[in-house]
Amino acid sequence: MIYLTKICLDGLIDCLDPDCCSSNRCQSTIECISRTTAKDILLRRQAPSPSASFFERMQFLIQEDGLQTSSIYTSFNERRASVMRGQIFYKKFLPLNGVKVQVFNNPNQGYTISDKDGFFNLLINGGGSVLIQFIRQPFQTKQYAFIVPWNTFLHIGYVYMDEIIENNICHRNLSETIQPKLWDTSLDRSFITNNKFDYAYTLGSQIIRQSISIDKNDLPIKFIYLSSSSTRRYQSILTIVLTGNHIDDDLIQLHLSISIEGTFFMKKFHADTNLIYEYEWPRRNAYDQNVHGLAEAIVSIGYEYMNCNQIDWYRKSVKITGQDIPTANIGGWTFNVHHKLNIQAGDGTNMLLTDSPLQFSTLIGVRDQSRSIDCRNCYENQALLTKLLNPTSLTVSNDGTIYIGDLNIIWMYRSATNLVKPVLELNEQYTYKYYLTTDPVDGRLYISDYYRRQIIRLIKTDSIENLKQNYEIVVGDGHYCALDLIQNITCGDEQLAKHVSLSYPKGLTIDRYGTIYFIDGQRIRKLSIDNSHVTNLVGSYEYQIDYHKQLSCNRTYSLDQFKLYNPTTLHIHPLDGDLYVLDDMYLYRIRINFNLVEIVLGQSLNCLNNENFIQLNNPIDFSFNYQGDLFLLEKFKPFIRVLRSSNNELENLNLNLNNIKINFASIINYPDGSVILTNIPSKEIFKLKSISLTNEDEQNYGLNIHSTDKNEIYVFNRVGQHRATIDALTGETIFNFTYDSPQNAYGKLESINYRNGKSLLLKYDYAMRINDIIQMPSGNKLKINFSKQKFFSHIIDDNGLSTQFLYDNGLLTGIIKNNIIRNHFIYNKAGHIQQIIHEDGYYNELLTSANHSFYRIDIINPNENTTYLMSKSKTIQLKNNQPRLVRRDLSNSTIVISTLDPSVKLISSSNRSLTLKNRHQTIEFNSIFQFSNSLIYSVLPYDNEQIRSCHLKINNNIVLTMLFDHFEKKLIIQDYKQNEILTMIYSDKYRLKSINTRGFLPITYTYKDNDQKLSSWKIGSYYEEFLYDTRGRLIEIQRFNDLASIKYSYGHGEQVSLII
Repeated sequence: MIYLTKICLDGLIDCLDPDCCSSNRCQSTIECISRTTAKDILLRRQAPSPSASFFERMQFLIQEDGLQTSSIYTSFNERRASVMRGQIFYKKFLPLNGVKVQVFNNPNQGYTISDKDGFFNLLINGGGSVLIQFIRQPFQTKQYAFIVPWNTFLHIGYVYMDEIIENNICHRNLSETIQPKLWDTSLDRSFITNNKFDYAYTLGSQIIRQSISIDKNDLPIKFIYLSSSSTRRYQSILTIVLTGNHIDDDLIQLHLSISIEGTFFMKKFHADTNLIYEYEWPRRNAYDQNVHGLAEAIVSIGYEYMNCNQIDWYRKSVKITGQDIPTANIGGWTFNVHHKLNIQAGDGTNMLLTDSPLQFSTLIGVRDQSRSIDCRNCYENQALLTKLLNPTSLTVSNDGTIYIGDLNIIWMYRSATNLVKPVLELNEQYTYKYYLTTDPVDGRLYISDYYRRQIIRLIKTDSIENLKQNYEIVVGDGHYCALDLIQNITCGDEQLAKHVSLSYPKGLTIDRYGTIYFIDGQRIRKLSIDNSHVTNLVGSYEYQIDYHKQLSCNRTYSLDQFKLYNPTTLHIHPLDGDLYVLDDMYLYRIRINFNLVEIVLGQSLNCLNNENFIQLNNPIDFSFNYQGDLFLLEKFKPFIRVLRSSNNELENLNLNLNNIKINFASIINYPDGSVILTNIPSKEIFKLKSISLTNEDEQNYGLNIHSTDKNEIYVFNRVGQHRATIDALTGETIFNFTYDSPQNAYGKLESINYRNGKSLLLKYDYAMRINDIIQMPSGNKLKINFSKQKFFSHIIDDNGLSTQFLYDNGLLTGIIKNNIIRNHFIYNKAGHIQQIIHEDGYYNELLTSANHSFYRIDIINPNENTTYLMSKSKTIQLKNNQPRLVRRDLSNSTIVISTLDPSVKLISSSNRSLTLKNRHQTIEFNSIFQFSNSLIYSVLPYDNEQIRSCHLKINNNIVLTMLFDHFEKKLIIQDYKQNEILTMIYSDKYRLKSINTRGFLPITYTYKDNDQKLSSWKIGSYYEEFLYDTRGRLIEIQRFNDLASIKYSYGHGEQVSLII
């Protein structure tokens, strides 16, 4: 650097040289000029509301005086808009100013220039692959492609303008023992309460909740303090377990990078055992804006080995909690009954809309009605009026356009217009499923045409003159591939695509740079975008019938020697870029850079006792969402299982199917987070989505959110204000809330009205901070005070008891009642509770640690030590060395209390409230089972308020299923094969009408007097009739088949006096 400075000072100044930017002559040039930052721009603008859309929060980049030049506002799609951010360097560590950053071949989106610290910010349309150019003299122009989801603030990492990248293959058997583990405990909002001192704390997120009752008798409202809501000191922690007890001898270094909301963190570690890192996120994005609700963290963990020039990367996505959405701010406190949409209830518990049961709807098609095969009358029509014939294939483009393979017709659906139209007509001989994909760069449709033995591409989507000719050939000469290595017939390997012969093209996919991978028979072949040549990637032309023999208990195998049996579906992982292929009963990951094939799902027949492998259940198809979660479609229930990127755990996806006949054929993940399915029997395309504020009805009218724990319904308006709380059992309004600006997300809460007529009125000062709270109708002011920092500092209750609150930068540190310190709270540097001390000296101290299996919290106090072992699906309490399972969440509601010896004893005793439209029913479970390992009883949500499902699982396998259909009044119990064991049918008054049991004669019942009295029952040829007197008393049971009747007589009372 000293040498270069001398050159710049001797009169030979080249302002293109970044080392000369410190020269006065260069500081005004475009390469060296100092530019404003995004933070500086935002300081001059009004902050957006917490409910503002992503585009509304980020559009300042393209507005006047923004950071993006020459962009056309209308070229950005609000639904797809995303921001790409990164940092540019040269000479490994020097920030590079003046780099022009733009989307290749898309001038309408403009360009931006990196600042003096090398940062750039670029607003783009997300969805699929975005090719970014980096231009600055004297460096060579760089181009990199990135997969960018919709509405995402993505930090792409570091860009080195003088770096030369070598794509070498590392031939090494990677470790099968290293699997990094992520623990995001910030989502844990299960509170452990101390009623004596009115506080509670969480285990994972380590939040303190303090409560104060306002009126215990007539107004069940409490003031609530949450340490996570009241200060910026509280940070969300992500714990990353990098290594376990064993590492390979040639592992030399580990790399860790984390990208959250435009921020980027990178760190390196020397190889060692039991490496754990805690990352503290301040819950703000790169522009120092508050991030509310949930944020997506992209975590990359790389393992560097000796004599291997490739880093073994594991890329995972995990949800992490941002700032609590502010409710009524009473000096850092709020009300327990007042909630905010999407993340947090007033009492601190989470209500995550994304974790709510998926809503089920028909997207395209008319149920049980089909079109004619010639389709001469096929035209553009409304989605729900378009008849389908045999929908088997799906794909989605980067802009959200859906293509449906429907036998000889390929349809196109655009969500913006809700219209469907045919775009290509194929031969009527397509009796098997063909496969579709779209180019992530330009969104064009590709079809794997097994009938023509070609890969074809759609020419256009509008103004189509001839549906049968609207395609062009990409790969294949149309001839059948008959390999003969003796005669040197290789079907076009290493030749141009137009000279290649195919045998049976099936699944295909395209990477972010445009390279096409496609299945051809038992092989996966590759069409390189560089030279248009086709090469063989994996598999053999020889028919494989005993391919199981190659699979042992190993997870990885050499790519060169690996054989495929019946590969069908092919996709590219959006985070790590590896190929994934579904082959019969296995799902493989193909790691080209390491020349390896890895078993992701499926269990080898040669290794049936290995618990590390997960057996598949007749897999049909699979798909990835942008977060890297794998959605696996199978032939039998539960139909869809999800392999989460964050923890590699396979979980069931609950479907509400309304007794529709099911035969799913294809699955895709839509960019907005919903799941799209084709169903052949009903001729429909289904959509599954979480509750959100995305469709028109919800934007206009808001949402009703059901609380299963409290049997309450929370009513929110379209800007996220909590308007009312309704009793789900009676329909009665419990609380009403009013605001000074009902249609403004910043509207202030004015009153809380309880159903008994009492209410609270909130008065604000000139700075819009709560000054007084008045109880109505009495008009009494609550005796509360606020500190100079405007924190809630003092309250006097109706009995004259004085309570003071002490703070440290917003964190509640002490509670003083009548001049006696009742509680003292001590926090760590991240604002997490570490120690709670009572007035009598009793204390609880929280210590945390983690490994691959559990996140551990030790609670130490003078009397005993208690340990909690937390995983995603369960929490285990170890008390006095006795294990006890205290929580297990398989769906939204599971009832389990258990000891954990090798022979697990499950004891469940609980009331479960079920709401059936306007009817409420309580089911009591009180039973004891003895099984080995583990037994789980799970209650699944309603299927569109019609069907209730319950499963009994042993060792994660479904043993019994109980289905209750509210409309048909039918209870069905099925075995593990879904065979009906028992069917019970009820009347409209819920009186039992019949029992059908497999292997036994059916039993029927009849009733009289409006279903109040049993009239008769029958089994086979035997039946009994029941006779009653005018007072409704049973007087005779008439039994048939020559059996004597039974008669009853009564004395003066209602007791039976004589039985004959």
